[in-house]
Amino acid sequence: MGEDELRRCILMGNLRVHYSQAAATEINKFVGDFMVYLNNFGTIRSSFSVKDNQTLLVLQCPLFVTPPQSGDTGGQRNNKDLPPLLVEIYFPLMFPSVPPRCSVVAEKYKHEGVEKWSIRQPSQVVASNGSVHLSKLSLLSGATPPYSLLEILLALTEQFELEFPLVSAHQTVRDSVNNSSHGRCARLTNMSNEQRSTLEKKAAEALMLHLLSKAEGYLDTREKSLNRIAHLYKCGGAMREARGLLEEKRSELLPYSLTVEKVEKLVEKFTQLPDNLEVHSTCIVPVDDLQARALELLSEIHALDDALELLERSLKAGQLSCEEYVRCVSDIGRKQFEARFLFARVAEAVNRVRAKTGQQLPTTPSRITSKPAVNDGPIQ
Repeated sequence: MGEDELRRCILMGNLRVHYSQAAATEINKFVGDFMVYLNNFGTIRSSFSVKDNQTLLVLQCPLFVTPPQSGDTGGQRNNKDLPPLLVEIYFPLMFPSVPPRCSVVAEKYKHEGVEKWSIRQPSQVVASNGSVHLSKLSLLSGATPPYSLLEILLALTEQFELEFPLVSAHQTVRDSVNNSSHGRCARLTNMSNEQRSTLEKKAAEALMLHLLSKAEGYLDTREKSLNRIAHLYKCGGAMREARGLLEEKRSELLPYSLTVEKVEKLVEKFTQLPDNLEVHSTCIVPVDDLQARALELLSEIHALDDALELLERSLKAGQLSCEEYVRCVSDIGRKQFEARFLFARVAEAVNRVRAKTGQQLPTTPSRITSKPAVNDGPIQ
């Protein structure tokens, strides 16, 4: 009944009625981590009750400790026969920013026929209204809140075993000389070594189980993280190497960027021109008679080069005899020599005029042959 009730209360749908999404998620995880130890702490009741004028999740946890008796050495105590001391643990709306709170329920405690009990005062741990200062518990000293539910219950059990928080109504309250530290020393004296050793072993076993349950997930996550970090480091090395190669290629291509932009502009400009002889004839305009004569001679030289190319291909194709080929080549060669000679003189004259103002003309133009036909055949 207690476990089913607790699992029902920590369902997200039930928690969201009274808590924010973030607080409900944290409470669900906080109590869920404790569920593996639930059978070690008796029947824990859970409900949504009004605390501090707010409806909060309240856990009513039984602690099996017994009040001290006159002449008690601790040897006759049997935890199985003890009435439970109830403590309430409830979660504020701002959990986990505000840690869980705890209070002792004195009204429901009954032992050896005594039904009326009150909070023992003075006490550094339990206030007069029953609220417990968790940070003052010895097992929680130095720990960082919020403490786990297992840690809280173990710390309360140890504290109340040494210093029982209730006193019967007919028992007179000790004066200020018998303070909480004196009561703790008395409880330590009354406890037998065997009982103290058993209690310490139980606490140590519970803490080890709790730490191991947390460490297992941490170690698995750490192992996966190391593998992924190694993979990322390897990939990072490959990326750095590739980036270095790209930087080298970029530095090599950077000087050509201006030239490429210039060529793109020229191509864009010329693609807008119509493709006909009239437009082509105006692409190069001479600025004077010398340059006009140089263009005429240059075009004549290229035309004669093409004619020689055609004669050679016709000879290979068997369309010309050797005598015809020699005669034609002699005539064209003589004309070509004359044109090249005149072009060299005109180019020298042009270069003298443009020595300081423009680009120089080559005195010997290179030979440019036409594209050969398929199978190296003659032009039809």
